[in-house]
Amino acid sequence: MGTSKVDNDRFKGKRLLVVDDMEVNRKMLLILLKDSGLIIDCARNGKEAIDIITANHEEYDMVFMDIKMPQMGRMEAARLIRALPPRSRGKLPIVAMVANFRDDIDAYIAAGMDDHIRKPFGSDKLLEILHKFLNND
Repeated sequence: MGTSKVDNDRFKGKRLLVVDDMEVNRKMLLILLKDSGLIIDCARNGKEAIDIITANHEEYDMVFMDIKMPQMGRMEAARLIRALPPRSRGKLPIVAMVANFRDDIDAYIAAGMDDHIRKPFGSDKLLEILHKFLNND
């Protein structure tokens, strides 16, 4: 795991939705991002994520979504998020969280995800992804 410090001024007030059926994975992300300034909500599956995003469409700045979940899976969830009316701030970034090196990343991108991060990830890789999508212009 990396040891870079999170610049909490950079992400202050940005909203992140973490979608993962494993509580330990959600908690780990919360720990890694505790000093980030991010407002973080969690969902346990794709259906819950769709419900949360539909109710708060304009509020989220980014989604981290596990690719192996029960109920509504990641590909269907990503497609449904992309089918929502356009946001005034543009496309909502969705980052796939993958654990298996054999996963078909191209299929996730085709389903509407913008990037991926491999588990287990450290703060360096996490910061790289956050900086890529959460610009404070």
